Amino acid sequence: MHGKHFWVTGAGTGYGRCIALALAAASAQVFITGRRAEKLEQTRAEALALDIEPVRVVAVAADITNERDVARAIEVIGTRVPQLHGLIKNAALPLASSSASPLADLTLAQWSALLTTNATTQWMVSKAALPLLKKTKVYGWFS
Repeated sequence: MHGKHFWVTGAGTGYGRCIALALAAASAQVFITGRRAEKLEQTRAEALALDIEPVRVVAVAADITNERDVARAIEVIGTRVPQLHGLIKNAALPLASSSASPLADLTLAQWSALLTTNATTQWMVSKAALPLLKKTKVYGWFS
C-alpha cells in the first residue's frame, strides 16, 4: 500500500477508525475526516500507539453534511497528494429508534436527516473526490 492515498470519512470512531488504521498500518497514507476533531486526534493517537508513522494519518475535520466542509476537505487533501486510490465512506446516522418499528417511529425531520447524511452526503463526498480518484487510472470506467 506504500504510495497509495485514501480518504476515510467517519474515521473518528468505529469501522471508519479501524479501516483507517488498517490502511495506515499497511503503509498507505490516510486522510481521516469526521465532525469531531477530538475523535480524529484519538484515531491519530491510536495510530501512534501502534507504531504507525504520524505522516500516514492526516486529520481533516469536516462535517460531510456541509458542502463547504467537503470542498475544504478535498482541497486540503489535493494540496498534499496528487491523487486518491480509494474513498471509504463510513460517516452515517443510525436509526434513532430501537423499537420493533423504527421507520414508523421516525419523524419527518429524523427521516430527512437520515437520508441527507446516509445518501445525499455520500454522493456529495464521492463527487468531490472524483477528480483525485480519476487521476489513479486504476478503474477502466473513469474517462
